Amino acid sequence: LDFGAGKGNVSATLKEEYTNTSVYSYDPVTFNVPLPDTVDVVYSSDVLEHIEPELLDETLTDLFVRAQKYQYHLIACHPAKKKLNDGRNAHLIIEEPQWWKEKLSTYTNWQIVYEDVQEWIATPKKGPPLPIKKYIVILKKS
Repeated sequence: LDFGAGKGNVSATLKEEYTNTSVYSYDPVTFNVPLPDTVDVVYSSDVLEHIEPELLDETLTDLFVRAQKYQYHLIACHPAKKKLNDGRNAHLIIEEPQWWKEKLSTYTNWQIVYEDVQEWIATPKKGPPLPIKKYIVILKKS
């Protein structure tokens, strides 16, 4: 399951490379489709920080129930360059990697098997340099 698939580029690549594997794309804007009850792997990249804070626990619970083997999440832990129409930052949840680790660790029968924090300074075409921080985590169902 490519959760938060956007334009579907990752899903398309996976479908081409792994022709005998079912790949499901979900995005509330571009691929708002029913999902299977279970999948082997949930993949999300720069998605979880965009979820409305009051819906995060419900969303995570759904992903942890739906995934049967692994989950991969890349989570931005910094403000986004973009603002929403209501003026809020597009990254609705801006928390440190430790906060995310504690949140994800509350789900029983899952263990973190890999994690990394990547930080760098982005130099956009317009505006000042931006500090970027990403938390990458892989979880395995035990």
